[in-house]
Amino acid sequence: MKRYFLIVGCIFFSIYAGLFAAEVKIGVCLPFTGEGRVNAEKTWDGIRLANELMPSVGDYKIVLIKGDDRTNPERSQGVTSLLIDEGAAVLIGYPWSSLAIAAALVAENTQVPLLSTYSTNPLTTKDKNYISRVCFIDPFQGKVAANFAIKTLKVKNAVLIVDRSEPYCTGLATYFKEAFSELKGKILALFYFKRGDTESTLKDIAQQAAASNPNMIYLSAYYKELGILVKELRKLGYKGALVSGDTGGNNDVFKYAGDSVDGLYFTDHFNVDAAETKSAKYFVIEFEKKYNDVPPTSSALGWDAYLVVYNAVKSCVSAGKKPTPENINYYIRHTKNLEGATGNITINPQTGNPVKPAVVNVWKDEKVKLYTVINS
Repeated sequence: MKRYFLIVGCIFFSIYAGLFAAEVKIGVCLPFTGEGRVNAEKTWDGIRLANELMPSVGDYKIVLIKGDDRTNPERSQGVTSLLIDEGAAVLIGYPWSSLAIAAALVAENTQVPLLSTYSTNPLTTKDKNYISRVCFIDPFQGKVAANFAIKTLKVKNAVLIVDRSEPYCTGLATYFKEAFSELKGKILALFYFKRGDTESTLKDIAQQAAASNPNMIYLSAYYKELGILVKELRKLGYKGALVSGDTGGNNDVFKYAGDSVDGLYFTDHFNVDAAETKSAKYFVIEFEKKYNDVPPTSSALGWDAYLVVYNAVKSCVSAGKKPTPENINYYIRHTKNLEGATGNITINPQTGNPVKPAVVNVWKDEKVKLYTVINS
């Protein structure tokens, strides 16, 4: 009898294994440890959910292999090489621009497509043939923020506080400043710090910025420093507008700002209240069902990155081509009008950058709320 069950079990396993002729491995590189861990965990939630709901294409099973870059650009390069050595046909993740820019050098050199979830710095894809992204880029984000400040908040002048150690922060600040100035807004002052500066240093900068008495302060910083600056500015009695880039919705901002976070506006890629397409609504429903939580931006972008790759593999199979890195890259770069969680995605085949909408969110009652949707 035991032998009978053993034989049946072996036959069943063989049949199950035979359902898939081959695997397509997706290397997922995220900062599961270090300052980027919260973003990484939520991004992984979106990717994993998508893989569970869309696990295969035809005879190909899609397998996820994880790597932790520990929020370190050098390690990001090493992990990328390891994932490629393990057979990854395509890479996704790399939410911080510093991590994506570093890893892009490896991926481009080995001609393995890399699709960033959250890197908005133009340098990530600049002059690259195998690097793409599912998020908008900072020139667009800076312009959106400047237009929002001038036309909606009706501000006339601004002060900028910028993390000079991060490409994302310096780049975004530059694009905001250019767009704000073109709209006849006046920049009163710029203050710089670097990640890892003491809280005392950040307090001094906040004090100097508030003393300039601007209509608004634009904060180009990552989560911890952003939260501390918001808290200090409000403690100083600053009543003007506070606006940031897409780091503003991270839970670590609330962790360090506390209830002072209320009233912080930030440009972003997603809000559940802006999820109007069939695909976006499906994502929200399935995410809430699995995690019993409202999906944040990082999860939506993780879902979209997987969806773009899934669609590329599907296009390979439909065209009778093997899902090789070269073929997957071609179809990633030719993604057109794909309904994603963060809107319809069309990727420019020359640049690897998508054309898609943005939202402006605001913290209210210690929760992220949709303020408006901006399509161009």
